[in-house]
Amino acid sequence: MNAPLKAEVIRQAAEKLHELGYTTRDHLHRAYAEDKELKALKDAWLHLPSQRSGVTTTTCSSWPASSR
Repeated sequence: MNAPLKAEVIRQAAEKLHELGYTTRDHLHRAYAEDKELKALKDAWLHLPSQRSGVTTTTCSSWPASSR
């Protein structure tokens, strides 16, 4: 199998979040307030290995606001 380990994908996700300037939960909340679609974040996420289907982002965006 050529799939990367989950830990590697998580590392890549953290790196992308940092590159986009999301280093705290508050940064994400502010970005969401400005762009409800979080387009830059979603685009970066979909380029991660095993995330192209968008299932994770669809699931997360359907969570109640109190969970985010």
